[in-house]
Amino acid sequence: MRFLVFLLGLSALLAAICTYWLHSFNHFSEVDRAFDGQCSPFTGLDGPSDIEIDTSQGIAYISSKAYRASTPTTSQGTSAGTGAERGKIYGITLNDPLNNDGFRDRTGGIPSLFRPGGIDFYEGEGLRQLFVVNEATNGIELFDVSEAGELSHFKTITDPRLTSPKSVVAVGPEQFYVTNDVKLGGTFVQITAQLLTGNNAGEVFYLDKGTVSLVAKDLRIASGLELSRDGTTLYVAETAAKAIKVYDRNPADGLLSDAGLIKLEAAPDNIALDEAGDLWIGAHPKLLMSGPHPAGSGSTAPSKVYRVTSKGEAIVIYADPGKELSASTIAVRFGDQMLVGGRMDPKFLICQLPSKANRS
Repeated sequence: MRFLVFLLGLSALLAAICTYWLHSFNHFSEVDRAFDGQCSPFTGLDGPSDIEIDTSQGIAYISSKAYRASTPTTSQGTSAGTGAERGKIYGITLNDPLNNDGFRDRTGGIPSLFRPGGIDFYEGEGLRQLFVVNEATNGIELFDVSEAGELSHFKTITDPRLTSPKSVVAVGPEQFYVTNDVKLGGTFVQITAQLLTGNNAGEVFYLDKGTVSLVAKDLRIASGLELSRDGTTLYVAETAAKAIKVYDRNPADGLLSDAGLIKLEAAPDNIALDEAGDLWIGAHPKLLMSGPHPAGSGSTAPSKVYRVTSKGEAIVIYADPGKELSASTIAVRFGDQMLVGGRMDPKFLICQLPSKANRS
Protein backbone atom coordinates (compact mmCIF):
# COMPACT_ATOMS: atom_id res chain seq x y z
CA MET A 1 0.00 0.00 0.00
CA ARG A 2 2.77 2.42 0.88
CA PHE A 3 4.49 1.63 -2.41
CA LEU A 4 1.28 2.40 -4.30
CA VAL A 5 0.96 5.73 -2.48
CA PHE A 6 4.59 6.47 -3.35
CA LEU A 7 3.97 5.73 -7.04
CA LEU A 8 0.86 7.92 -7.08
CA GLY A 9 2.75 10.75 -5.40
CA LEU A 10 5.66 10.41 -7.80
CA SER A 11 3.30 10.39 -10.79
CA ALA A 12 1.58 13.54 -9.52
CA LEU A 13 4.92 15.26 -9.01
CA LEU A 14 6.12 14.36 -12.51
CA ALA A 15 2.82 15.53 -14.00
CA ALA A 16 3.13 18.85 -12.17
CA ILE A 17 6.72 19.32 -13.38
CA CYS A 18 5.74 18.48 -16.95
CA THR A 19 2.79 20.88 -16.85
CA TYR A 20 4.95 23.68 -15.45
CA TRP A 21 7.57 23.01 -18.12
CA LEU A 22 5.00 23.10 -20.92
CA HIS A 23 3.49 26.32 -19.54
CA SER A 24 6.95 27.93 -19.44
CA PHE A 25 7.19 27.49 -23.22
CA ASN A 26 3.63 28.78 -23.86
CA HIS A 27 2.57 25.34 -25.06
CA PHE A 28 -1.06 25.81 -24.00
CA SER A 29 -1.35 29.43 -25.16
CA GLU A 30 -3.42 30.44 -28.17
CA VAL A 31 -1.76 32.46 -30.94
CA ASP A 32 -4.19 34.66 -32.84
CA ARG A 33 -3.61 36.31 -36.17
CA ALA A 34 -2.33 39.87 -35.70
CA PHE A 35 -1.01 42.09 -38.49
CA ASP A 36 -2.31 45.39 -39.81
CA GLY A 37 -0.61 45.09 -43.19
CA GLN A 38 -0.88 42.76 -46.18
CA CYS A 39 1.41 39.79 -46.95
CA SER A 40 2.07 37.99 -50.22
CA PRO A 41 3.60 34.49 -50.26
CA PHE A 42 6.44 33.59 -52.62
CA THR A 43 6.78 29.85 -53.04
CA GLY A 44 9.42 27.57 -54.54
CA LEU A 45 12.17 27.37 -51.92
CA ASP A 46 12.46 25.04 -48.94
CA GLY A 47 12.74 26.28 -45.37
CA PRO A 48 13.91 29.90 -45.90
CA SER A 49 15.37 30.27 -42.41
CA ASP A 50 17.57 33.37 -42.75
CA ILE A 51 17.50 36.45 -44.98
CA GLU A 52 20.16 39.12 -45.61
CA ILE A 53 19.58 42.15 -47.82
CA ASP A 54 22.16 43.88 -49.99
CA THR A 55 20.49 47.29 -49.89
CA SER A 56 22.75 48.82 -52.56
CA GLN A 57 21.68 46.23 -55.14
CA GLY A 58 18.20 45.48 -53.79
CA ILE A 59 18.88 41.75 -53.49
CA ALA A 60 17.64 39.52 -50.68
CA TYR A 61 19.88 36.50 -50.05
CA ILE A 62 17.88 33.63 -48.59
CA SER A 63 19.31 30.60 -46.80
CA SER A 64 17.28 27.53 -47.73
CA LYS A 65 17.20 23.89 -46.65
CA ALA A 66 14.46 21.30 -46.19
CA TYR A 67 13.63 20.92 -42.50
CA ARG A 68 10.80 18.47 -43.08
CA ALA A 69 13.24 15.90 -44.49
CA SER A 70 16.31 16.43 -42.38
CA THR A 71 18.56 13.42 -43.04
CA PRO A 72 22.06 14.80 -43.87
CA THR A 73 23.24 14.75 -47.47
CA THR A 74 26.24 12.86 -48.75
CA SER A 75 29.49 14.47 -49.92
CA GLN A 76 28.08 14.38 -53.46
CA GLY A 77 25.17 16.55 -52.36
CA THR A 78 22.56 13.84 -52.88
CA SER A 79 20.21 12.38 -50.34
CA ALA A 80 21.69 9.78 -47.99
CA GLY A 81 18.42 7.87 -47.89
CA THR A 82 15.14 9.76 -47.59
CA GLY A 83 16.66 13.01 -46.39
CA ALA A 84 17.05 16.48 -47.73
CA GLU A 85 18.83 17.60 -50.86
CA ARG A 86 21.77 19.98 -50.78
CA GLY A 87 20.80 23.38 -49.39
CA LYS A 88 20.84 26.56 -51.45
CA ILE A 89 21.33 30.32 -51.27
CA TYR A 90 18.84 32.28 -53.35
CA GLY A 91 19.13 35.88 -54.49
CA ILE A 92 15.72 37.53 -54.90
CA THR A 93 15.55 40.90 -56.65
CA LEU A 94 13.24 42.92 -54.45
CA ASN A 95 11.86 45.20 -57.15
CA ASP A 96 10.91 42.10 -59.19
CA PRO A 97 10.45 39.20 -56.75
CA LEU A 98 8.50 37.10 -59.26
CA ASN A 99 11.47 36.95 -61.62
CA ASN A 100 12.32 33.26 -62.02
CA ASP A 101 16.03 34.10 -62.06
CA GLY A 102 15.84 34.76 -58.33
CA PHE A 103 14.68 31.22 -57.61
CA ARG A 104 17.95 29.46 -58.35
CA ASP A 105 20.97 28.58 -56.26
CA ARG A 106 23.60 31.33 -56.41
CA THR A 107 26.45 29.17 -55.00
CA GLY A 108 27.27 27.22 -58.16
CA GLY A 109 27.05 23.95 -56.23
CA ILE A 110 30.10 24.72 -54.07
CA PRO A 111 30.62 23.34 -51.48
CA SER A 112 28.94 20.07 -52.36
CA LEU A 113 28.08 19.19 -48.75
CA PHE A 114 25.93 22.15 -47.75
CA ARG A 115 23.14 22.86 -45.27
CA PRO A 116 23.13 26.63 -44.84
CA GLY A 117 22.03 28.11 -41.53
CA GLY A 118 22.57 31.71 -40.53
CA ILE A 119 24.00 34.11 -43.13
CA ASP A 120 25.47 37.62 -43.04
CA PHE A 121 26.24 40.07 -45.84
CA TYR A 122 29.39 42.12 -45.35
CA GLU A 123 30.49 45.12 -47.40
CA GLY A 124 33.66 47.02 -46.54
CA GLU A 125 37.30 47.58 -47.46
CA GLY A 126 36.32 47.30 -51.13
CA LEU A 127 34.88 43.80 -50.56
CA ARG A 128 31.42 42.29 -50.85
CA GLN A 129 31.11 38.98 -49.01
CA LEU A 130 28.50 36.56 -47.73
CA PHE A 131 29.27 34.57 -44.58
CA VAL A 132 27.27 31.32 -44.30
CA VAL A 133 27.00 28.81 -41.47
CA ASN A 134 27.26 25.31 -42.97
CA GLU A 135 25.48 22.96 -40.57
CA ALA A 136 26.57 19.93 -42.62
CA THR A 137 30.24 20.44 -41.71
CA ASN A 138 30.00 22.79 -38.67
CA GLY A 139 31.99 25.33 -40.65
CA ILE A 140 31.66 28.87 -41.98
CA GLU A 141 31.68 29.30 -45.77
CA LEU A 142 32.92 32.58 -47.25
CA PHE A 143 31.67 33.75 -50.64
CA ASP A 144 32.64 36.73 -52.77
CA VAL A 145 29.52 38.55 -54.00
CA SER A 146 29.41 40.06 -57.47
CA GLU A 147 27.44 43.21 -58.34
CA ALA A 148 24.91 40.93 -60.04
CA GLY A 149 24.51 38.88 -56.85
CA GLU A 150 26.42 35.77 -57.87
CA LEU A 151 28.35 33.93 -55.15
CA SER A 152 31.88 32.63 -55.61
CA HIS A 153 33.14 30.35 -52.83
CA PHE A 154 36.70 31.10 -51.71
CA LYS A 155 37.18 29.78 -48.17
CA THR A 156 35.92 27.39 -45.49
CA ILE A 157 36.69 28.11 -41.84
CA THR A 158 36.35 25.35 -39.23
CA ASP A 159 37.34 24.83 -35.62
CA PRO A 160 36.71 21.82 -33.34
CA ARG A 161 35.00 24.09 -30.82
CA LEU A 162 32.28 24.91 -33.35
CA THR A 163 30.17 21.87 -32.53
CA SER A 164 26.78 23.29 -33.51
CA PRO A 165 27.09 26.69 -35.23
CA LYS A 166 23.83 28.49 -35.74
CA SER A 167 24.34 32.16 -36.70
CA VAL A 168 27.14 34.44 -37.88
CA VAL A 169 27.78 38.18 -38.01
CA ALA A 170 30.83 39.64 -39.75
CA VAL A 171 32.91 42.58 -38.50
CA GLY A 172 35.67 42.37 -41.13
CA PRO A 173 36.84 40.36 -44.18
CA GLU A 174 37.80 37.39 -41.98
CA GLN A 175 36.57 38.53 -38.59
CA PHE A 176 33.21 37.35 -37.30
CA TYR A 177 31.14 36.13 -34.36
CA VAL A 178 29.37 32.78 -34.43
CA THR A 179 27.01 31.06 -32.00
CA ASN A 180 27.00 27.45 -30.85
CA ASP A 181 23.34 26.93 -30.04
CA VAL A 182 24.31 24.14 -27.62
CA LYS A 183 27.87 23.14 -26.79
CA LEU A 184 27.61 19.38 -27.29
CA GLY A 185 25.89 19.51 -30.66
CA GLY A 186 22.61 20.66 -32.14
CA THR A 187 20.57 17.56 -32.93
CA PHE A 188 16.91 17.61 -32.00
CA VAL A 189 17.53 15.21 -29.11
CA GLN A 190 20.43 17.28 -27.75
CA ILE A 191 18.50 20.55 -27.94
CA THR A 192 15.46 18.96 -26.30
CA ALA A 193 17.71 17.69 -23.50
CA GLN A 194 18.96 21.25 -22.99
CA LEU A 195 15.38 22.48 -22.72
CA LEU A 196 14.41 19.75 -20.26
CA THR A 197 17.36 20.27 -17.97
CA GLY A 198 17.51 24.06 -18.26
CA ASN A 199 21.23 23.71 -18.94
CA ASN A 200 22.97 26.89 -20.12
CA ALA A 201 25.27 25.53 -22.82
CA GLY A 202 25.02 28.13 -25.60
CA GLU A 203 28.20 29.93 -26.62
CA VAL A 204 29.50 32.81 -28.74
CA PHE A 205 32.94 32.66 -30.38
CA TYR A 206 34.96 35.42 -32.01
CA LEU A 207 37.18 34.42 -34.93
CA ASP A 208 39.86 36.81 -36.13
CA LYS A 209 42.05 35.52 -38.99
CA GLY A 210 42.56 32.10 -37.46
CA THR A 211 42.45 33.10 -33.80
CA VAL A 212 39.38 31.73 -31.99
CA SER A 213 38.16 33.16 -28.67
CA LEU A 214 35.21 32.16 -26.50
CA VAL A 215 33.60 35.52 -25.69
CA ALA A 216 30.24 34.52 -24.18
CA LYS A 217 28.90 31.34 -22.60
CA ASP A 218 26.16 29.95 -20.34
CA LEU A 219 23.38 30.93 -22.75
CA ARG A 220 20.11 28.99 -22.92
CA ILE A 221 20.38 28.03 -26.62
CA ALA A 222 22.28 30.75 -28.50
CA SER A 223 20.68 31.43 -31.88
CA GLY A 224 20.69 34.65 -33.91
CA LEU A 225 23.33 37.36 -33.86
CA GLU A 226 23.30 41.02 -34.87
CA LEU A 227 25.69 43.94 -34.52
CA SER A 228 24.79 47.60 -33.97
CA ARG A 229 25.64 49.96 -36.78
CA ASP A 230 28.57 51.49 -34.89
CA GLY A 231 29.95 48.05 -34.01
CA THR A 232 29.89 48.58 -30.24
CA THR A 233 26.89 46.41 -29.31
CA LEU A 234 26.30 42.73 -30.04
CA TYR A 235 22.84 41.18 -29.74
CA VAL A 236 22.39 37.44 -29.17
CA ALA A 237 19.07 35.59 -29.33
CA GLU A 238 18.87 33.44 -26.20
CA THR A 239 16.12 31.21 -27.50
CA ALA A 240 15.15 29.10 -24.50
CA ALA A 241 15.27 32.14 -22.20
CA LYS A 242 12.85 34.04 -24.49
CA ALA A 243 15.20 37.01 -24.50
CA ILE A 244 17.78 39.02 -26.44
CA LYS A 245 21.11 39.15 -24.61
CA VAL A 246 22.89 42.50 -25.06
CA TYR A 247 26.68 42.87 -24.91
CA ASP A 248 28.98 45.84 -25.10
CA ARG A 249 31.69 45.09 -27.66
CA ASN A 250 35.28 46.28 -27.65
CA PRO A 251 36.12 46.79 -31.36
CA ALA A 252 39.86 46.64 -30.62
CA ASP A 253 39.92 43.02 -29.43
CA GLY A 254 36.37 41.79 -30.02
CA LEU A 255 35.74 41.01 -26.34
CA LEU A 256 32.25 41.34 -24.87
CA SER A 257 30.81 42.52 -21.57
CA ASP A 258 27.27 42.00 -20.31
CA ALA A 259 25.01 45.01 -21.00
CA GLY A 260 21.54 43.73 -20.24
CA LEU A 261 18.59 41.63 -21.38
CA ILE A 262 15.53 42.34 -23.52
CA LYS A 263 12.70 40.01 -22.50
CA LEU A 264 10.18 38.71 -25.03
CA GLU A 265 7.08 36.53 -24.79
CA ALA A 266 8.30 34.16 -27.50
CA ALA A 267 11.54 32.34 -28.27
CA PRO A 268 13.71 34.46 -30.61
CA ASP A 269 15.54 32.92 -33.55
CA ASN A 270 17.36 35.17 -36.06
CA ILE A 271 17.83 38.95 -35.72
CA ALA A 272 18.07 41.70 -38.37
CA LEU A 273 18.96 45.38 -38.03
CA ASP A 274 17.09 48.01 -40.03
CA GLU A 275 18.29 51.40 -41.26
CA ALA A 276 16.87 53.13 -38.17
CA GLY A 277 18.85 50.86 -35.84
CA ASP A 278 15.85 48.82 -34.68
CA LEU A 279 15.99 45.03 -34.37
CA TRP A 280 13.56 42.77 -36.24
CA ILE A 281 13.22 39.30 -34.82
CA GLY A 282 11.59 36.10 -36.04
CA ALA A 283 10.34 34.20 -32.99
CA HIS A 284 8.55 31.01 -31.93
CA PRO A 285 5.51 31.54 -29.67
CA LYS A 286 5.46 27.77 -29.02
CA LEU A 287 9.07 26.64 -29.14
CA LEU A 288 8.29 22.95 -28.62
CA MET A 289 6.22 22.93 -31.82
CA SER A 290 8.99 24.44 -33.97
CA GLY A 291 11.24 21.37 -34.09
CA PRO A 292 11.61 18.95 -37.02
CA HIS A 293 8.35 17.75 -38.59
CA PRO A 294 8.12 14.72 -40.92
CA ALA A 295 7.84 15.41 -44.63
CA GLY A 296 4.21 15.42 -45.71
CA SER A 297 2.91 15.55 -42.13
CA GLY A 298 1.12 18.86 -42.57
CA SER A 299 2.15 19.88 -39.05
CA THR A 300 2.53 23.60 -38.44
CA ALA A 301 3.88 25.91 -35.75
CA PRO A 302 2.84 29.49 -34.95
CA SER A 303 4.90 32.53 -35.87
CA LYS A 304 5.64 35.90 -34.33
CA VAL A 305 7.71 38.92 -35.39
CA TYR A 306 9.04 41.55 -32.98
CA ARG A 307 10.45 44.98 -33.59
CA VAL A 308 12.76 46.10 -30.77
CA THR A 309 13.35 49.85 -30.75
CA SER A 310 16.59 51.59 -29.82
CA LYS A 311 15.03 52.17 -26.39
CA GLY A 312 14.62 48.44 -25.85
CA GLU A 313 10.84 48.40 -26.34
CA ALA A 314 9.63 45.09 -27.84
CA ILE A 315 6.62 45.52 -30.17
CA VAL A 316 4.75 42.63 -31.78
CA ILE A 317 4.49 43.45 -35.49
CA TYR A 318 3.12 40.15 -36.78
CA ALA A 319 1.58 36.99 -35.32
CA ASP A 320 0.06 33.96 -37.03
CA PRO A 321 -1.14 30.59 -35.69
CA GLY A 322 0.72 28.77 -38.47
CA LYS A 323 -1.77 29.08 -41.31
CA GLU A 324 0.03 31.79 -43.30
CA LEU A 325 3.58 30.99 -42.14
CA SER A 326 4.87 28.15 -40.00
CA ALA A 327 7.74 28.57 -37.47
CA SER A 328 9.02 32.06 -38.31
CA THR A 329 12.80 32.34 -38.00
CA ILE A 330 13.68 35.73 -39.51
CA ALA A 331 12.07 39.08 -40.30
CA VAL A 332 13.87 41.78 -42.28
CA ARG A 333 12.64 45.32 -42.92
CA PHE A 334 13.34 46.86 -46.31
CA GLY A 335 11.83 50.32 -46.63
CA ASP A 336 8.07 49.98 -46.10
CA GLN A 337 8.23 46.22 -46.61
CA MET A 338 9.01 43.27 -44.37
CA LEU A 339 10.34 39.90 -45.50
CA VAL A 340 9.55 36.93 -43.23
CA GLY A 341 10.98 33.43 -43.51
CA GLY A 342 10.09 30.24 -41.66
CA ARG A 343 11.79 26.87 -41.44
CA MET A 344 8.70 24.72 -42.04
CA ASP A 345 7.30 26.16 -45.25
CA PRO A 346 8.45 26.15 -48.90
CA LYS A 347 7.84 29.91 -49.09
CA PHE A 348 8.62 33.31 -47.63
CA LEU A 349 6.42 36.37 -47.21
CA ILE A 350 6.78 39.92 -48.45
CA CYS A 351 4.54 42.12 -46.33
CA GLN A 352 3.51 45.73 -46.74
CA LEU A 353 4.04 47.31 -43.33
CA PRO A 354 1.36 49.48 -41.76
CA SER A 355 2.31 53.14 -41.34
CA LYS A 356 2.83 52.87 -37.56
CA ALA A 357 5.45 50.12 -38.08
CA ASN A 358 7.31 52.36 -40.52
CA ARG A 359 8.06 55.15 -38.06
CA SER A 360 11.76 55.44 -37.38
